[in-house]
Amino acid sequence: IESKVHLTNVIFGTVIHGYTQSGKMAKAEQVVDKMFTAQLKPNTVVYNLLMSGYTHTRKLDEAEQVLERMAEVEVLPDQVTYNTLLNGYTTCGALHKAEGVLDRMQEGGINPDSQTYHMLAHGYKFSGELDKADQLLDRMAETNMVPNVKTFNLLIKGRSRDGDVPKAEQLLERMTAVGVKPDMWTYNALVNVYAK
Repeated sequence: IESKVHLTNVIFGTVIHGYTQSGKMAKAEQVVDKMFTAQLKPNTVVYNLLMSGYTHTRKLDEAEQVLERMAEVEVLPDQVTYNTLLNGYTTCGALHKAEGVLDRMQEGGINPDSQTYHMLAHGYKFSGELDKADQLLDRMAETNMVPNVKTFNLLIKGRSRDGDVPKAEQLLERMTAVGVKPDMWTYNALVNVYAK
């Protein structure tokens, strides 16, 4: 990137984003190297782009190394950093590692958001660990966080596998009790539970 334009994290980040979206991680890393050569310290957004590229290409060891590199140059991770890594692990079915990311996130003083819990619930649902997914609702309640309709729908849909009508109905009751309105997908999920 040679130009008379003042080079910033935004410009470099845009180029890195393009490379990570096309899976060209070596090229993205070269741009990061050029940032250091230009005496420009990559910010959290730039590292999050790298993390996203590695998780999308399922190179989770490299994604973990991004977190280590951030610490080395004293760039703080944020909610997006941890959510990206957590999503990478849940997508690959490595739920114990996803749980570890959640723990590290909280130990680092970063609060999980509804998306964090939704991704973890999604992983539990697909691995058949529905009770663990349900326990996330309790964990969210402890922090006064209300799950969104998508998370409740995911959990109700999970109960369609085993036809657990009482549990699905409990989830629906809990959903309405916290003020989340069921939608069309909620009722579709319930129909599937009743059909088993």
